[in-house]
Amino acid sequence: MRAAGLIAVELGLLSDDEFARQQALLRAFGLPDAAPGLAVDAVLEATLLDKKVRGGSIRWVLLEGIGNATVRDGVPDEVVRRAVETVLE
Repeated sequence: MRAAGLIAVELGLLSDDEFARQQALLRAFGLPDAAPGLAVDAVLEATLLDKKVRGGSIRWVLLEGIGNATVRDGVPDEVVRRAVETVLE
């Protein structure tokens, strides 16, 4: 969820304040916000196996503001890579 939040921020769908609020809520429920020790390329390859992949393109569930989920495809690979790298640090 953190990676999806980072993607949404970079795409201009979610403000920095909304992202901070989302992350605080996830922490309050004890959900992890990082996955250190995993290989970035392995995670990116695994995303291609997700049930939301259509025609080789990943469909991302992102927030467009708090409480407003949207499905997007065409998210640039470099945006996804930066988000995954951040979560895996």
